[in-house]
Amino acid sequence: MSYTDLFQIDATVVANEFLDKYMPQANGDYVKVYLYLLKNRVNGIDVETIAEQLQLTEGDVRRAIRYWEEQGIVSVGEASQEKEEEALAKPAVKQSAKSAQQESGDDSALSKAKEEAELRSHYKKAEGKEALDRLQEDSEFGELLFIVQKYRSKILNEREEQILAYLYDGLKLPVDVLDYLVSYCVEAGHNNMSYIEKTGLDWARRGIRDVRSARQRTKEFDAVREERNARKTAASSRQGMTRDTDLDAQLLDRIIQRKMV
Repeated sequence: MSYTDLFQIDATVVANEFLDKYMPQANGDYVKVYLYLLKNRVNGIDVETIAEQLQLTEGDVRRAIRYWEEQGIVSVGEASQEKEEEALAKPAVKQSAKSAQQESGDDSALSKAKEEAELRSHYKKAEGKEALDRLQEDSEFGELLFIVQKYRSKILNEREEQILAYLYDGLKLPVDVLDYLVSYCVEAGHNNMSYIEKTGLDWARRGIRDVRSARQRTKEFDAVREERNARKTAASSRQGMTRDTDLDAQLLDRIIQRKMV
């Protein structure tokens, strides 16, 4: 006999304590990462997958995980930097006190993140307008605006121009690197300027200042994405075979029941 529960749903339960105590104070990207970890806490997930699915950089994901570890509600176990680059240990959400110990590199990482946030804020609102006024005389920046509009097939608004000013003038990414960055993101289906900005920040942190290094970075990312897609395809095929088998079994049960009647 087969049984189907029409009210059975695939859901992820979020604790009210998290919603009331932790979520209001957290960065929006941090909340997205937490919920993604919570959903995949059993099977585990790697940094690259989280970054791709949430349209964040790997650096954004790691900072979010570190933040929740400091809050004492997420643990990813101990892993070397090399292992962390390849994959996260299976993340488990837990209720525990905030750890009093931090890695020696945490302070410098937080300081760096603070500097980046301050720099980014400089290119927003009034400060961003001032930067754009100043860059009007910069022929390379003007060329960059033209290139990006051509790739994205749309006129840039002021906020989007401020993002490019941040990448070009703030992070000092060369025009040819930004050209390749936007081209790569758009061809990969990521036309959103926020995604382009996050990817550019990732490249700046990695010291990428030429197209050759940028290509190497995208090749690494593409290889990980292709491997992940292959795993998903294989998993979907297995699930499809299981569903077909289940349907065949149900159909056979119905035929037998009719004959018995």
